Amino acid sequence: MTVIVRPGGPEEIEAAVSVYVRGGKPRRAGETGPEWRIEEVRATLRSSAAWFFVTAADDEPVGMAAAMPSRENEGAGELVPGLCYLDLIFVVPGHW
Repeated sequence: MTVIVRPGGPEEIEAAVSVYVRGGKPRRAGETGPEWRIEEVRATLRSSAAWFFVTAADDEPVGMAAAMPSRENEGAGELVPGLCYLDLIFVVPGHW
């Protein structure tokens, strides 16, 4: 099996969303989750402030992680220069 981690771009958004949906099902009792949350994830991945990576095993997307600049006041304040945080870290269950 070949596993590759690659930077995500516009063409990778749906692959990352697919990983989010599949990777989160176990904690949601097999459900995909609310559509509003899936749209929120898409919006985050489209944001110019975020960047993300997709992991593929034999060309199948199996992992994703997004990062964003950190802000003061629990995300409501000014940017903290040189600091980011990881968000939306998901792996499909078969690759845990």
